[in-house]
Amino acid sequence: MEKRAMTGAVMAIIAVILIGATLALPWYNVHYKQTGYGQTIEKNTDFYLDHVTSSYGGRGSYSLNYNGTACTEITFQTTQLLDIVGLVFVIIGFIGAILLAVGKICKGAAVSMVATGLILSLIAPIYLYAELPSAFKVDSMRYGMSGSNPIKSFFGSNNSNGMSMSWGGGIGWWLAIVGMIFMLLALIFVAIARKPQLVAPPMAPTPPEAMPPAPPMEGQTGQTETENIPPPQS
Repeated sequence: MEKRAMTGAVMAIIAVILIGATLALPWYNVHYKQTGYGQTIEKNTDFYLDHVTSSYGGRGSYSLNYNGTACTEITFQTTQLLDIVGLVFVIIGFIGAILLAVGKICKGAAVSMVATGLILSLIAPIYLYAELPSAFKVDSMRYGMSGSNPIKSFFGSNNSNGMSMSWGGGIGWWLAIVGMIFMLLALIFVAIARKPQLVAPPMAPTPPEAMPPAPPMEGQTGQTETENIPPPQS
């Protein structure tokens, strides 16, 4: 078993676990805090790939849907689809690293499988990072905000008139990034692995060759020749 390829397989299975967990975790968070008239109001909003949850001052949370925010909904649905596709190809990359470790496939095929998983695992977090601020702008999000939408970037904060907001990637987004890093490590270990000695299938046993007939004995040969001599004519 090739140890470097097996190490790459371990890195890949960690990536599978991390990216799989992102499907159930929030990918974005908006925290809102307002102070005035002797009281403080806090609201925390978590954006999952298929729903939103909000909580006020730690008094429990409730789920919301994306009604009235079609652009944001499409952005998160697309991210979810890309995340699932990336997870599938990360699993394929893990299988490729395992097969290389046991000598079942060539190194080039394993590298291609792991590299494809790495590339596709990148797409979901990068897509959300690039598209979400513009989706918020179009929809003028109402979750955790009032008035105009201050969010102009994926990460940031805003403070004005006793109100403060901060926003950025949630734990799901960060785990997707960490999973991508583990997939990169898997690719490195698979790329530096030794070329395997491919295991050839067992050959069928060769049937024993037929023994040549034994030569006749001398006595038998002379007797045979004598019997073949015609009798003398009188």
